[in-house]
Amino acid sequence: MVMKQEKEAWFKLLITGIVGTIIVAICCFAPYFVMILTLIGLSFFTPYLDYILFPLLLFFIMLTIISFLKWRRLSKKKNMKKAICPLCKSAPCVCDTSKYKNDINFIGAEEVKEKMKQSEVVVINVLNKEYFEDCHIKESIGIPLNELKGKADLLDRNKEIIVHCANYMCTASSAAYKLLREMGFKKILAFEGGMKEWKDKSYSVEGSCILDYLK
Repeated sequence: MVMKQEKEAWFKLLITGIVGTIIVAICCFAPYFVMILTLIGLSFFTPYLDYILFPLLLFFIMLTIISFLKWRRLSKKKNMKKAICPLCKSAPCVCDTSKYKNDINFIGAEEVKEKMKQSEVVVINVLNKEYFEDCHIKESIGIPLNELKGKADLLDRNKEIIVHCANYMCTASSAAYKLLREMGFKKILAFEGGMKEWKDKSYSVEGSCILDYLK
């Protein structure tokens, strides 16, 4: 609702900017505008027109550009899909979290950041490709959960692996953790807060980061 109101406000500003630009442009470049001022007894005002109309024209042009960019960004944001859980295929996730989150070594955003600074770790985003492209931790890699088993042999088993998904409600990271554990990987951690927690802490990310689940 808030986003809709904001979008409508920017659209009104956009219309104001367009109309204002047209009116002021006509006043600037139409000779009869000076004649009208003379006829209504405001001829003394004409020497100052350039000092008033051109800055006003620039103002309306800038208003039009800025409001259009804001309105377009909000329009795109509204059309973006919410993060779909790779397991239950729902948004938001409706998985039974209890069966995924037992016997898992979880890690927080601060610890992930420290480990990325101090040692060689592999951070894997197990969300689908479109979510990884929208927003991901800098220097992380994207392997969707349904592709992880087939690509696991490409991972270095000697390095610590941190898997994560969208947020605390998403169970894909827990499923990825258990899958890698079953395949014999020993150095695994699950970053349960995922991209939502990472972005909320303003840590380094790549991508436009406009999907709804990041709000």
